[in-house]
Amino acid sequence: MDDMKQKFGVDISYSVAWRGRECAYDNLRLGTPEQSYKLLPGYLHMLMDTNPGSVVNLEVSDGNKFLYLFIPFAASIHGFSYCRPVISIDATHLKGNYRGVLFTAVCHDANQHIFPLAFGVGDSENDASWTWFLRKVKSVFGVNPTLVIVSKTKELEQHYIRTAKAYNIQDFHVLFYTLCSAVPRVKEYLEAVGLDRWTRSHAPSRRYNIMTTNIFESLNAVLVKVREFPITAFVNEIRLLCQKWFHERHQLPCDHVLAVVRKTPYQAYDLCSLYYTREFWHETYRCVISPIPHISSWSIPQQIFHFDLQPLDVRIVAGRRRKQRVPSIGEELSTPKCSRCKERGHNRATCQNPIALHPADQAECPGSTLPTHQPTHPSDQ
Repeated sequence: MDDMKQKFGVDISYSVAWRGRECAYDNLRLGTPEQSYKLLPGYLHMLMDTNPGSVVNLEVSDGNKFLYLFIPFAASIHGFSYCRPVISIDATHLKGNYRGVLFTAVCHDANQHIFPLAFGVGDSENDASWTWFLRKVKSVFGVNPTLVIVSKTKELEQHYIRTAKAYNIQDFHVLFYTLCSAVPRVKEYLEAVGLDRWTRSHAPSRRYNIMTTNIFESLNAVLVKVREFPITAFVNEIRLLCQKWFHERHQLPCDHVLAVVRKTPYQAYDLCSLYYTREFWHETYRCVISPIPHISSWSIPQQIFHFDLQPLDVRIVAGRRRKQRVPSIGEELSTPKCSRCKERGHNRATCQNPIALHPADQAECPGSTLPTHQPTHPSDQ
């Protein structure tokens, strides 16, 4: 509003400014949220046309209303065969008008980079949507006896984490006894689940030191802005991100020197897994993700062109969408601490508290009576 006043001398209300902003966003993001859903079938057709071998599965409910979407790119399907067989899965909420949930399956490449495997969009995070997504992942990437799935759990106690990460059986029994002594009710539950499902020492397959879904948190941070986009623009941003990653990592990584191996009769490659070799790295990113042409040059069958896809069946709430997540019950929220006055609730840039003079300076200025602020938070004392 201030910019319009300064540049054009026009006073506009907040609602007019907001509608103008949304109109500009619609032009940049392939139309309004409703138009974006109608455009999605044609976009998915062009995605498969320009990236042969990719899998696209769109499911609708009664009345052609959007229900589920599943997309693994052909480059990801090929590259996963040369990555460690440990898949991390998680979900995060979308922030657009019709909300929804993004399901993601990722893994690590040989250089510890995020390797995207599959993306899914559903109406909500529930048993039905998770079952649908995991079945699609299984149908595309197959069943491997050495495959390990890592999913996000609730906040874990320190004893549990140490027990799960124990390398050998002896250490596990010591830590498991400590865990059960601290929380007796978990013993029966953890044993019923199966020690091979949550412990490193009993796992029948190699987890390659991948025990958490922190990799997904990194991906979530990259997608934090685009989660507000309409559905087609959102899918396109995911494709652009994956296309960029595959292009940048197509070159071989730098050599890593193992100083200790130099002093032994062994070669470096004799002591490492094939997943860390140059050949496997090259095969991981051998395939590329192709761009999609401008909408004006799309060639779409009439059946897909006239398919009237409707948005998710949700009630649009008036006002801005929530961007900050709702804290869990019992979760302690951190508050900023000022580095100037040492009080909490603000930072140095917004601090307005007077600061007491240093004793040496106060001796030179005996008339100074600036008050001293004592810390109010227990951790500040």
